[in-house]
Amino acid sequence: MKHTYIYILIDPLTNQIRYIGKANNPKERYKNHKNRCRDKNTHKRNWMNKLRLKGLYPEIEIIDRVLTSEWHYWEKFWIAYYRFLGCSLVNYTSGGDGLTFGNQTSFKKGQVSWNKGKQFSEGTKQKIRLAHIGMKASDETKTKMSLKNSMENNPSWLGGISFEPYGLEFNNKLKGQIRQRDNYRCQECFRHQNELKRKLHVHHIDFNKKNNNPSNLISLCNNCHAQTLFNRDKWTNYFNDVMNLRELNNDQLNNNQIQLQGGS
Repeated sequence: MKHTYIYILIDPLTNQIRYIGKANNPKERYKNHKNRCRDKNTHKRNWMNKLRLKGLYPEIEIIDRVLTSEWHYWEKFWIAYYRFLGCSLVNYTSGGDGLTFGNQTSFKKGQVSWNKGKQFSEGTKQKIRLAHIGMKASDETKTKMSLKNSMENNPSWLGGISFEPYGLEFNNKLKGQIRQRDNYRCQECFRHQNELKRKLHVHHIDFNKKNNNPSNLISLCNNCHAQTLFNRDKWTNYFNDVMNLRELNNDQLNNNQIQLQGGS
């Protein structure tokens, strides 16, 4: 059975996920993304061209490997999932169409749906079951649920601070120093960034983008960073405890070294 890949594009300036796509060859697809965008005026093209003017390109990461015959469903699933998490995606459609512009993807009279009479594999059926446990809602209902839990209606809403810009001191040099301090490992799952094949995110523990004190910054992989979108108070307390424990261990290590030097 043939497989294809679902990938995300990440803004190098904000570390935010901005685009979900599908590719049989992610490496070649990424090269195409890096080519100059001359086609129609869309959010995706505007975003990428703005990055290009600054000499930057989005980062790519594979998030799923799916059967080629079932990629339509999973692209739509991941786009809906990340939009539900609050990601500001530049995808023009809801996915599953393989095209870019609305007039090309509009459902035409007499057109047969791609999944009519389709038989999914047992592995895919299990993924669908796990993703929809306890949920029986139409797309219209899901949209209403999403709106109901957006912004002020969402218990995780903090007045829109996620849209605020980072401080000027939060630059590549500072982020590199934090990653080096943390030995280039995610401080939650402890995977090395060489294993992940992409740079670690640098997370603001108190979610204040202006507070760039090193004690408020910690290295996280993409998956662990995404978890902090929920229960922010819990994660703030948790990572503060991590940093406090680290400071205590460093103080203890320094005291031991002083005692050893005094004994010699």
